[in-house]
Amino acid sequence: QTAPKRPLLTFLFGLVHGAGLASVVAGTGLRGVPLAISVGSFNVGLELAEIALVALLFAIVRARLRAPLERGVPHLVGAVGVALLLARTVT
Repeated sequence: QTAPKRPLLTFLFGLVHGAGLASVVAGTGLRGVPLAISVGSFNVGLELAEIALVALLFAIVRARLRAPLERGVPHLVGAVGVALLLARTVT
């Protein structure tokens, strides 16, 4: 059961995050490209990269564990979390 305020908090977080991204993209000096196309293209590319990373990590974890799917998913989630943490702190 979800918390009653979770959808509102998720919406607000996404709104703030999107506004920050839009301001960074606008500051890059992309001339002649509408902001919506720039942000949309970036978002699509980012989502495709995340899907590819999760698929790769899933295949690695599945192969290494040789375990049923239910046992590999928590390891996959943990691996993705560690990878994202390292990507944000190292770069």
